[in-house]
Amino acid sequence: MKKLPKYVYTSLPPVKLFLEDIEKLDAIYQTYCQCYIICTEDYELDSLEELKQLGQSEFYQIRFQSKQPQVSLKMSDYETTIFALEDDIESIGIVTKLKEILETRCIKSKSHKTLWLFLRLLKSFLPMFIFLIGYFLLEKNIINVNDVIQVTIVYVVIISSLIIFIFHLITEDKKYPVVYMINEPNKYNFFVEHKNSIMLLIIGGFITFCGQILVQLIKLQILDPAS
Repeated sequence: MKKLPKYVYTSLPPVKLFLEDIEKLDAIYQTYCQCYIICTEDYELDSLEELKQLGQSEFYQIRFQSKQPQVSLKMSDYETTIFALEDDIESIGIVTKLKEILETRCIKSKSHKTLWLFLRLLKSFLPMFIFLIGYFLLEKNIINVNDVIQVTIVYVVIISSLIIFIFHLITEDKKYPVVYMINEPNKYNFFVEHKNSIMLLIIGGFITFCGQILVQLIKLQILDPAS
């Protein structure tokens, strides 16, 4: 009787690695694998020294691939994956050691994903919202509101559209480096680390502020329609 091998697959969030992290990953492959290669978007390399000799300060995608055992580590700005062809003790040990390093460098991307989803929803529903405003308020005048409220609503839509459009130009299809070929800086920058959360709070606060203005104007119109 012989147990059939099963592969091992692990998926992690994107990582942000520095030179010392790459050296640790490379040491694991050197110690436990007979041979391995390092692949970037443009090159296949036989060692970490060759990677350093490229002279690039950042890499947006990088992959370690070994034989005996076959363990692949792929890092991109979208995700980080570890794949071992077999689930033997040696392969599982390598996967575990790689995970211990990578898990400490995973980007806390919850705010990034929330912001991305929030902007996608806004961009999806904004054209319909603009159409309804034009149809009900400006064309058909079905909703009985005064000129101040109509102009305020139009300005809110225009400003929101500009904010979303500008942020779209800044972030759409933008790649983020996963490896920096420098030692980790000691200086902590609060705004860099939390820029997605700050942007989400700014946009959410602006929309809430505009919504409150509209509610108050509509209340005044209902309570004092003659004004």
